[in-house]
Amino acid sequence: MRVSTATLDTTAVNLRTAASIEAAEARAWADLYAAAPAGWAAAAGVGTQEVGGAVVLRWAATGRRYFSRTIGLGLAAPASRAAIAEILDGYERAGIAMFLLQSLPHCRPLEYENWLREFGLEPFDSQDRVVRDGSPLALAPRPGG
Repeated sequence: MRVSTATLDTTAVNLRTAASIEAAEARAWADLYAAAPAGWAAAAGVGTQEVGGAVVLRWAATGRRYFSRTIGLGLAAPASRAAIAEILDGYERAGIAMFLLQSLPHCRPLEYENWLREFGLEPFDSQDRVVRDGSPLALAPRPGG
């Protein structure tokens, strides 16, 4: 019996690559939410918006953090207290108490995580990204974009 092993490169990516990975995920989720029938989306509280260069996902009816989260804040552009406040206000207006604001090693500025704590947010869990061939940029073109 022949046994082969695979090696997973765990080298951290640079800011540009991290921002590209998050942007690809944000586009995919935004496209998914945009595809929801309008009446159903309104009834379920499904929507997206851009705040501070990040995509903010809302799905009020699920009550699940993963479906109401902010992707890319502090990556494409530095985050700000005003952006965090706007995101939190949007979740509150939508009646969403369970949500995620992602904090990644590349988030800028350095005060970002302190700001999250100042707004009363606490770490929830951690996630890793796995990228094939080191290139998140090799994505199929989006219709109309």
